[in-house]
Amino acid sequence: MIRKHKKKTFTQLTAKRRKTLRYFLKQTINQAAPALGGLFYTNDYLYGTNGFIDCYFLGRDNKTFYNATLQTTRCEYKEKAQDIARDKADELVPIDVDAIWDRLQGKTPIDDAVDPYDPNPAFGNLRRLDWVDEQSRIIADEGTVQVFEEVTLHCDYRYGIGLHATIDVPYLTIDTINTFIRNFLATCEKPYRKEAPITYRADELDWQHNDTIATIVDPLENPPVNQGG
Repeated sequence: MIRKHKKKTFTQLTAKRRKTLRYFLKQTINQAAPALGGLFYTNDYLYGTNGFIDCYFLGRDNKTFYNATLQTTRCEYKEKAQDIARDKADELVPIDVDAIWDRLQGKTPIDDAVDPYDPNPAFGNLRRLDWVDEQSRIIADEGTVQVFEEVTLHCDYRYGIGLHATIDVPYLTIDTINTFIRNFLATCEKPYRKEAPITYRADELDWQHNDTIATIVDPLENPPVNQGG
């Protein structure tokens, strides 16, 4: 019987190994400094109006760095409204996953199978995606969704310490990301959550961008767009 060895998390590695990984990340951050300012590295293209990115930055000691997912409060608010709308759509017209898979495989669909993406009377004869978009804006305006500015830390990552941050800024730009990192390091690298909830109106949100899809680039070959803080 072959035993599978469980992969160690970053915090379970030896101090020497963590120092080595941090050293190589520092080299990468330094190389990208002309484009990103010298505090972090990302492969996500910063187009000036990002609501979501993945990035890496160094902790204050020589054995720590963070594997971070950052998003704006506006981005999270929009996504929560969309999640509620999708759940409502699924209740009205459940998606037949098997039927969709059969279509993708070129199989003949069952006669009474309903394509969940076609216009449907349950959605006011709208397509599912159009109905979800319409409902998302209605839900956003209702003010029932709440988000908080917060940082959580996660020690189960294999590369760095996981960090999830929701930041109350209009967009994630080079300046706002660097400001967040400086503030986080200056406050002893602790998780936090601000008490006051944040809500938005639909017209305050950007419905054109799909912030869950990032373009992977080299920041030196594809200079980021920066709109300031």
